[in-house]
Amino acid sequence: MIGLDWPAATKYFKIAAHERMPRSTRSRSTRGSYIAEFPVVLWILFVCVAFPLITLATITLRMSMFSAAAKDAAHAASKAETFATSPDGKPTALQLARTTAVTAISHIAGVRLTRRPVTQIVIVGPIDPSQPNAQPDVNVCPANQRLSDSDPLDTSKYIYQIRVTLTGELQPLIPFRAQVFGNITGLTSPYQMSQSGIEHVEYPQGLKE
Repeated sequence: MIGLDWPAATKYFKIAAHERMPRSTRSRSTRGSYIAEFPVVLWILFVCVAFPLITLATITLRMSMFSAAAKDAAHAASKAETFATSPDGKPTALQLARTTAVTAISHIAGVRLTRRPVTQIVIVGPIDPSQPNAQPDVNVCPANQRLSDSDPLDTSKYIYQIRVTLTGELQPLIPFRAQVFGNITGLTSPYQMSQSGIEHVEYPQGLKE
């Protein structure tokens, strides 16, 4: 009895069957495999490329709005007539900084403050007109404290500014829970941010009140 090489025979019959298959049938088979693989490729592109880019754009926009909120708070505080106390009931710089910051942040989706706004007085000087290229000293007062009696209050030699610092967290557009990329701040966990705004004081004489 003659032995039959079954693997070789099977390969021969497959090749023969493929050669007898019409070209149109083979073309439809190839197109069908592409169509079947397309959703998988599309899902990979969305998860690995499009989704992170959309999240990055959202975080960048929220960072910009968070920075604008700090500047708005400093601008509002700079217009106050007093810093910490108000004999006539007008809002102080501390009050304006806090209410402006809280209001601005409340209008930004996915952003919240994690600490109370920090308001500080910045003193630049003394400034010597005879030395225009000299770098003046910059002194930052303790947080949320008015000028002490020993601090200089002379607008002819010093420049007075108010700096408001906001600290908060920015949530991703859609929290990505799957640990495909590992723990990435801004994608799988909130982005922690601190931003300051600074403005010139309109009423320096009220910084000791």
